[in-house]
Amino acid sequence: MQEQTSEPNIVSLPNSQPVASLITTGQTFKVDGCIDAQIMTAKAFPRNIKQCLDNTFLTMEFTPDIAESCYYTLPRKGGVFTGPSVRLAEILSSFWGNLQAGTRFVSNTGKTVIAEGWAWDLETNWKVTCEVSKSILTREGTLYSSDGSVARLTQIV
Repeated sequence: MQEQTSEPNIVSLPNSQPVASLITTGQTFKVDGCIDAQIMTAKAFPRNIKQCLDNTFLTMEFTPDIAESCYYTLPRKGGVFTGPSVRLAEILSSFWGNLQAGTRFVSNTGKTVIAEGWAWDLETNWKVTCEVSKSILTREGTLYSSDGSVARLTQIV
């Protein structure tokens, strides 16, 4: 028979930064650090992709206005471009689970607007950020209306 010790075992967390450690004692565990606690929770309760997609489609079909907001149409020289919108990404990410995401305004130089978007999948511990700079001037060199600038930036981020 193997002898039980009362000292805790310290185990490194897989795929995580060396910020904290998992301390196990028998059937219990303690996580030092809020981020590691979120990662451990994500691993204990993995996402259900089928449920996520079902909930996304139910939400999209709730009203015609919501369905319409999930896609954008952008007239450009040479044709009209359509695709999934930021609103669809917001709906999908709200049901995805174990995900943190956000955007932030970085700067406005008077000629360009810079914004950053980020997402962190706590289940896989993968994080990505993207910074985008877009002109807020028309071809003639005048500023877009404030509504136009916001709309363009929203479609990008």
